[in-house]
Amino acid sequence: MTTRKFSLLLWLSIFVASCAIGQTTGKRDAILWEITGNGLSSPSYLLGTCHVVPYTYTDSIPGYKEAYASVGQVVI
Repeated sequence: MTTRKFSLLLWLSIFVASCAIGQTTGKRDAILWEITGNGLSSPSYLLGTCHVVPYTYTDSIPGYKEAYASVGQVVI
């Protein structure tokens, strides 16, 4: 196996494992982070993703709908 193939396989394995571990922790709220403090006048939100789950997954994240409704801008 070439070094390039091995490297690609290693990174793919790490990605899949991190998605699987993230989905089995049972902490659905760990994917939505509120950023406050340090002179911010209003909070910002950071939503982590894993692209192997359906779009409807966000409906099960506590606080997601409220956070999304309160923001003035969404950056993807």
